[in-house]
Amino acid sequence: YISAILVLAKWYWPSRARVLAWRHDNRLEFLVVLCLAAAALAARVIDLPWLPYAMGNDEGQVGLAALKILNGETTNFFTANWAAQPSWSFVPNAAMISILGINLTAIRLVSAIYGTLAVVCLYLLAREAFGREVAFLAALGLVGLAWHIHFSRLAFHNIIDSLTVTAALWLTYRAFKSGQLTDYLWAGLITGSVMYTYVGSRLVVLLILGLVTFSLLR
Repeated sequence: YISAILVLAKWYWPSRARVLAWRHDNRLEFLVVLCLAAAALAARVIDLPWLPYAMGNDEGQVGLAALKILNGETTNFFTANWAAQPSWSFVPNAAMISILGINLTAIRLVSAIYGTLAVVCLYLLAREAFGREVAFLAALGLVGLAWHIHFSRLAFHNIIDSLTVTAALWLTYRAFKSGQLTDYLWAGLITGSVMYTYVGSRLVVLLILGLVTFSLLR
């Protein structure tokens, strides 16, 4: 299906020269976003195993669900796992454990990455809708938002909501502005993917439907 849409839209990978030209034209903004992401990641990974202390019960359950994937006990990924969460939502934790081993850092680091990417996606959403200045202030606020930092440092999956909602809204808003078929494809893919992440992220579908309705009315 994805291939058919890309062929229909005559989409192609951007050339190396085009990528380099884009980076040159936007080097200052790219550096600003990189600094915001670095600050967000630092606030979410420094002393990660110890802050907060100690491991919560639900964090342990996330780790056990990830181990079931690595041990081959979970074979059907299109079923619900612990706490009725989709089995796919534990795959990133399983991948991190396979790299870093069985420890608290491995299962918490996934949330820290989600939280950092949410800062970047919020910047992109605000930039698309309001411009660079508002985007910088919005992303800067999320970098240091206490609640966001707290849940980015826990292995619970609810922090991914902040990533999925900003990414879906950004791509959908971008599709409305450009009218490009491929932009609608990316927006649809990220919106549909929430069915396989944290259960709460399914509210993103309603938010996108609300945005579509608002756009049609306006």
